[in-house]
Amino acid sequence: MTTTVAAATTTDAVNEFVEESISKSESPRLKTLAEQTYSFSDLKSALKYAKRAHRLCPTLHGLSDLLTAFKILTTAVDNTIGATTTPHWYKILDLEPFSHINSIKKQYKKLALILHPDKNSTSTCVALEDAFKLVNDAFSVLSDKIRRKEYDMRLRIDMQCEAVAATVVGNYGGVVAMETFWTACTCCRLLHEFERRYLGHSLMCPNCKKSFEAVEADSGEKVVTDAVDDDDDEILSRSDLKRKMSSVGDIMKRSERVRKSIVTWFVVRSGTGT
Repeated sequence: MTTTVAAATTTDAVNEFVEESISKSESPRLKTLAEQTYSFSDLKSALKYAKRAHRLCPTLHGLSDLLTAFKILTTAVDNTIGATTTPHWYKILDLEPFSHINSIKKQYKKLALILHPDKNSTSTCVALEDAFKLVNDAFSVLSDKIRRKEYDMRLRIDMQCEAVAATVVGNYGGVVAMETFWTACTCCRLLHEFERRYLGHSLMCPNCKKSFEAVEADSGEKVVTDAVDDDDDEILSRSDLKRKMSSVGDIMKRSERVRKSIVTWFVVRSGTGT
């Protein structure tokens, strides 16, 4: 009995050693394949080979850095603002939208250290350099107050448009709605609508540029419906301010009417075949 157990243990050890040897020899080949396919502008296949190599041997020299570069490049291709070619700079830095500047600086330093050309001077793959340029571009936009304010406003508009357009008509006329929630900035009281996955996150208000926790607004709560420029020296009269104030419930009702009109348009369009 003891001899049988010892033999089984030895066999398991041998099999494990063989598998490890195969993994260590296969991983460099897959890494080279990833680099070659990227040079032929096949990012999807390059990412696939890099992931397989990483699963086999995560400690292979330069592999983790290469995988990070491919993920950043894939994010840039798959995530743009609206119908434009403007990249989603926050996602490129692997951050939540409207993150605090300190988080942006910290993440930039982390990625720049991984992708810097001086650190990867022995690598022949240009993916690292391409990803490094994207990270630099993202930081140059998000670290500039004026450019970031303009970018954040465009991103906020796009996110709100996506939330409204999330109600779509299925193949058989069934309506599938993406869950959203309303939240108000605790400083300027400007109301925002976001996907429910952002509930509880710390976001930055595109209007007053201050951080606030995305808490679901009460339907009777009074909020500001139009953005107010902090640089505007003109003081609003009480009547002007009153016109800008509205309850969350009223705004949600107006938003629901907009959604219903969009759904009706889709139904009519699908029925006519245009």
